[in-house]
Amino acid sequence: SGWMAYATSDDCIYWDKPNLGIRESDGSKDNNLVELARVGDEVVNYRWDGNVIDDPLEADPARRYKYFGVCPRPVFGIYVAFSPDGIRWEGRPQPVLDSSNEPALADKNSLMVDTARGRYVGITKREMVNPFGRGDYGMIHRCQCVTFSDDFEAWTDPLLALRPDDRDPPEMQVYGMMGFNYEGMYLGLADMFWSGEAGPRERTIDIQLVCSRDAETWWRAGDR
Repeated sequence: SGWMAYATSDDCIYWDKPNLGIRESDGSKDNNLVELARVGDEVVNYRWDGNVIDDPLEADPARRYKYFGVCPRPVFGIYVAFSPDGIRWEGRPQPVLDSSNEPALADKNSLMVDTARGRYVGITKREMVNPFGRGDYGMIHRCQCVTFSDDFEAWTDPLLALRPDDRDPPEMQVYGMMGFNYEGMYLGLADMFWSGEAGPRERTIDIQLVCSRDAETWWRAGDR
């Protein structure tokens, strides 16, 4: 299924998947699927890859939960949706970011609430040429960008934030990243992908600590 599923947990280890009866799949609504792209009574696209947050900045209870994710249609881009409970959603019919904002926009993204500056930070994946690189995409490498919003609907064009450099092996790529506020700065966890097709680390991911002073320029901490 290309849809988001709903589950709850008291400890983030054991999860309960309630029967919501909302979205039909394989001829039945006996499942825990939710619709994230509903606008009024119409479903205009479907979920592909995204994040949901419980927003501590939001005063409107109807927008307490927010979705930020990539969908391939009606046009490929990043879409947003809002919910009072994480189950019933209202979405925007058009993307907030698409190829006009980021020609190399890809499928992996994440989201953080910047509580220090009262804004939202989206972390998106860019696929770009690295003439000295190699791996599963050849010279195309995955990198991470950042985009900012004050209202969750108008977003800045993504800025390149973290990419492989000349200290990395040629097959290493930055597949994804999560960020959060900490003690007056920003910390993150970067997915460093060994994208080669042979060797003991083939197609594996290491998690590295990254940090930033402004959420725009990030560097890898602790000598990686």
